[in-house]
Amino acid sequence: MTPAPYPLNETLRQAAVERLQLVDLGNEDSFDRVARLAARTLDAPISAFTVLDDDRLLFRASIGVDMPQMARAESFCGHAILDEGGTLVVEDARLDPRFRDNPLVAETGLCFYAGVPVMSPENLPIGTLCVIDRVPRKPSSEELETLRDLAAVIERELVLRSLARTDPLTGLYNRRHYELEIEREWRRAMRNRFPVAALMIDVDHFKDYNDTYGHQKGDQVLRQLAELLAQRFRRSGDLLIRYGGEEFMVIVPDTPGEVAAKLADDLRRQVEDLAIPHAYSPQKLVTVSIGLAIADNEDDFRTGHVRLVRLADEALYVAKNSGRNRVSVSLHPVPKATEAG
Repeated sequence: MTPAPYPLNETLRQAAVERLQLVDLGNEDSFDRVARLAARTLDAPISAFTVLDDDRLLFRASIGVDMPQMARAESFCGHAILDEGGTLVVEDARLDPRFRDNPLVAETGLCFYAGVPVMSPENLPIGTLCVIDRVPRKPSSEELETLRDLAAVIERELVLRSLARTDPLTGLYNRRHYELEIEREWRRAMRNRFPVAALMIDVDHFKDYNDTYGHQKGDQVLRQLAELLAQRFRRSGDLLIRYGGEEFMVIVPDTPGEVAAKLADDLRRQVEDLAIPHAYSPQKLVTVSIGLAIADNEDDFRTGHVRLVRLADEALYVAKNSGRNRVSVSLHPVPKATEAG
């Protein structure tokens, strides 16, 4: 058996899987319908929409197979995603040196496999739509075209889901997604008793920037800030939200206060280092102010995430009124601003 190598963009690919929230879900009707059409149209006893998550293969829809997951190393789909936009066809796995001693072949009698990569809205391969048979087969070009068309149906569904949860300008999550997701993250934090940080981030003098340079340039600044946030906060569970206008929020789980404070000040410095000219800023550059609050004890968890965000917002207010381009850390309840530089 030859396990498929991980693609060069595996980190980005895995992040796309997590953004689409395909890891914790079970089978869904919309995906099951596509799998049924694939099995029926190609006259195959087994079909599936699979998602590759780290070292696992997850079945998000399946016909003719009853298992939630399997090892990625044993999967055919791990090979299929390497050919983005193509189709992996294995007519008889018993004769293919990559698969002939695979447990799926030796123990379950799998012979035929055809799989099409399913792409994320960012055009990253998150999994496959595949059909499987226990006898050798040579699919027609029309059958493979149908399989690709059905994979495109899944991709369209993923785009619609992404649009419903993300801000179209920055690609970060929107307020609606935050409100749906924060309860789950908060329950997990309470269960595991790990600290949670909330960062409220505001672009300094942004109205003046828009009035001076125009809204297109202003939109470009917001996109650059969003890209910087996406680079710095990449762990599973980090929530990056465009909170409104020029304001952003980041929820960072499992992060002690001193670490969160350093992350916040590093971000502030990195924005300054972008060296985006701003004539009406004291620094003559685009800068940000950041309010930081931490939940790290029983009282914090009991009072809830609404209070955490309110404290971060109050800390942001202190930072802006203390000269901007600085981080203010909430000290429950009196925030304190730290000098820039």
